[in-house]
Amino acid sequence: MKVERTFAGLEASTRAHGLLRLPVAAFLTFWLCGWLAGEVTVLVILAKGGWALLSGEPLNSGDAPMSGSGLLFVGGFLLVWLTFWMIGGIAAGREWLRIVFGRERAVAGPDGLLIEKHFGLFTERTFVPRDQLRRFYVASGKGGLSIATTRGAKPVLAASRGGDDLGSVATAFNTEYRLPDQPPAEGLLPPDWTEERSPENELIVVRDPGGRRKQVRVLRALGVVFGLAALVLAGSLSTTLNTVPLMLMAGAVAVFAVLGARRLANRREEWVLGAGFVRLQVRRNHWATSVFDAESVQLEESRDSDGDVSHQLVAVVGRDPLTSLTLSNRSKHRTLATSMTGDPTDLRAFGHWVARHSRIPFHDRATEAAKAHDLEETRRKLSESGRLGRWLANRLPKA
Repeated sequence: MKVERTFAGLEASTRAHGLLRLPVAAFLTFWLCGWLAGEVTVLVILAKGGWALLSGEPLNSGDAPMSGSGLLFVGGFLLVWLTFWMIGGIAAGREWLRIVFGRERAVAGPDGLLIEKHFGLFTERTFVPRDQLRRFYVASGKGGLSIATTRGAKPVLAASRGGDDLGSVATAFNTEYRLPDQPPAEGLLPPDWTEERSPENELIVVRDPGGRRKQVRVLRALGVVFGLAALVLAGSLSTTLNTVPLMLMAGAVAVFAVLGARRLANRREEWVLGAGFVRLQVRRNHWATSVFDAESVQLEESRDSDGDVSHQLVAVVGRDPLTSLTLSNRSKHRTLATSMTGDPTDLRAFGHWVARHSRIPFHDRATEAAKAHDLEETRRKLSESGRLGRWLANRLPKA
């Protein structure tokens, strides 16, 4: 990690380092070779299919010619597959360049923060205006430097060889902009949530309606595309019955897309913030149905089989943290409000915001102290359960 003051402002930069990145780069190199082979193969098939559609000749010599509707359906499927395959290849290539040639740079200038991420010959620049900056901090998990803004958290610099360097960089940047080192106690509403007043004049929070409208438009477009494909395939039934399975598949996708768009457009979940409670309700058109009532919110951490960390903000029945419920009882006393992977800063701020506006407790169980307490509680219960439990308790990691 290199920190210096330049004409542009306070600057911190880091480069890709460490021998552990080489096996990952080798695996990505092998994967990208397979990706390129698949890309070329599908492009060749699409070129042959396009020629067969225009000339009426078979795809391969000796084969029977395919119908125009069958070629269009197969070609459309391959185009969709090729699009996602290309996106995956671009993401893998970007990660390969980052691992091998990556360089990151953050400049705290007078007008705002400039973040540059270099991937070999490519550069990605992000500028955060000064009035959107809230706090620099070291994120949990991989421990990179992040910035909390009015539009959510953003990664700034990846972890360096000396993880402690990032703490001093965060302090230096906070001092540069005169920002607090700790998050505000009143919390902050995440950028993908919005505050509204319901028709009943209650304070509610819902996910950003803009994202819902985009999903509705995408589903409607899929319904139109697959509906037209089903009609084209239905028109070829007079000459061949081979397209019946394809027609049924396209029709089923069109129906599910249209029904999904209708459901998203006419139904949404709302969280009502009352005096001493939060309530989950489902609104269909203008009618709201209560689903779940809670008296506290709780931030939790979980890990999947790959070790990836995710955090959940849950609404809990009662005002005390629920840590000793059985699996069958947990579903009756809690419900998920929202979740995200990686650093929990946005969820923690959301929990404080909900607690302040509804005057209910917020229990943060994603801190190191809370996780150590849960581990010791698990160790105590195992020790009291018998010989096997004591054996397992002795093999738990120390808090």
